[in-house]
Amino acid sequence: MISKGAKITAAQKRWEATVRNHGCVCMGDDQGEYGAVQIHHVVGLTARQDKVLIGPWYIIGLHWRLHDPQSSYNLNITNRRKDFLAEYDTEKELFLKMLSDMKGRGIAIPFGGDVLDAIKSSHR
Repeated sequence: MISKGAKITAAQKRWEATVRNHGCVCMGDDQGEYGAVQIHHVVGLTARQDKVLIGPWYIIGLHWRLHDPQSSYNLNITNRRKDFLAEYDTEKELFLKMLSDMKGRGIAIPFGGDVLDAIKSSHR
């Protein structure tokens, strides 16, 4: 979901669709019983690091029960962040694994090294 007042570009919308189509970074791309993949903005849509906008790019796909605030699943990142991180790894590691997998599949990454470097230097 896009917060009120936040603008998202066509390229950022395409990136969200690419991440969603890639599947859940924790449970794989088979949606099965878990339902739709939701987009998790690791640091928020408008976040910047070292004056570089990273928010719309620093996202991972999560099955709804791992992300949706209405989910009571015991590893939900929104409600039980510490448990999620203990089970699956940091959001940064999940993001970097996702990028590596996408590159291996020939999926183009729509942002440059400046964004990736800023994400790598972020606290989350």
